[in-house]
Amino acid sequence: MEDNNTNNSEVKKNKNKTDLKTSFWVTTFDNPWDPYKNFDEWFSFDSKQHKTCELLGRIAHTSNQLIEEENVDEIENALNEIIKYDFECKYRKVFPQDT
Repeated sequence: MEDNNTNNSEVKKNKNKTDLKTSFWVTTFDNPWDPYKNFDEWFSFDSKQHKTCELLGRIAHTSNQLIEEENVDEIENALNEIIKYDFECKYRKVFPQDT
C-alpha cells in the first residue's frame, strides 16, 4: 500500500477542500489566529515558529487509499498525539464552536 503522508502543503491545500472536517484542531497558545476562520493567517504565523502542520505530517498516517473518514480519524489521532506528548505545553485544542 502506497502511503501518502500528510505534509504542510497538503494540509494547507486540503484545508480548503475538506474545510477542516476534523472535530478539533491543534494550535499554539501564542498564535492569535483561529485556524477555522483565518487559516491562511494562522498557517503563516505557525509556519514561522512551530510548524504544526509539518509535525502533523510526520505523525499522521494518511493515505490516498483510505476513505476520507479514515484519513480524518488518522489526523485526529495525530493531533491527540501532539497534545499527549507536548512536554513544552505550547499546544492546545481548538474546536469549531469555540471560534
